[in-house]
Amino acid sequence: MPAVQIAVRVDSELKENAEQYLTSWGLDVSTAVRIFLAKVVETRSIPFTIGTNYVSHDKNGARLRYPVIPDQNGVILDGDAFYSDNDYFRQIPGFMEKIDSELASTKRYSLKEAGWDI
Repeated sequence: MPAVQIAVRVDSELKENAEQYLTSWGLDVSTAVRIFLAKVVETRSIPFTIGTNYVSHDKNGARLRYPVIPDQNGVILDGDAFYSDNDYFRQIPGFMEKIDSELASTKRYSLKEAGWDI
């Protein structure tokens, strides 16, 4: 099928900011638009939620691989969004402390001794 050209008017600052992110991911604007349009056709919908509060850092400040929506307690359930398992588990209230106390009670070692930041 022959390619067609689409022209879209956007604020120059928006375009520049988007290009910075896209370039860091190895994409250009045209490729991002093609991906978006392909997902619209594939899902028969806009492939993201509009008006929802996405976050790009967890509540402890850990940077995420991609924006996600935390649950009502601020916990991010998508572990793949984190760069490390440590960051994922740290953001779950009380999780690291509970695991550390359970490991310490077995007299094996604690997470702190293993080098985890809890």
